[in-house]
Amino acid sequence: MVDPVSVGFVVSALIAEAETKAITGTVDAGVEVVRRGVERIKSWFVRNNDGEGTAALTGLVMGPDSGLLRSALGARLDGLAQDPEVRAFLDELVRDAGAAGVDVAVATQVAVGDYNNQIQDSPGASITVNDRAPRPPTG
Repeated sequence: MVDPVSVGFVVSALIAEAETKAITGTVDAGVEVVRRGVERIKSWFVRNNDGEGTAALTGLVMGPDSGLLRSALGARLDGLAQDPEVRAFLDELVRDAGAAGVDVAVATQVAVGDYNNQIQDSPGASITVNDRAPRPPTG
């Protein structure tokens, strides 16, 4: 199970990765799994009259290198994931994409970065970086 805070961001990153592969002509089983998920997500947005979600999804499919659209879609999907049925589908999509060869670890790293970028401007939010790497002597 993907962490509840980031499941939407992971799925959004998977969509971006799959669409990038499709643009470059590298369509494989993983891309097809994610594309089927995109169709289902699109139907949820339409059914709920979620114009912003539909726009973020459509925009990301057309321009998968947009961090802003990835973040917007991730936030929308996280909102949908409050519904247990949607949450189960998103978790299943991540599992199925991984089983079909999509690099879920990379998508998760992208998602964490997108999530951190989104919250950095939120009032009261803080991000702590723990960098304990030894520093070379100066001078």
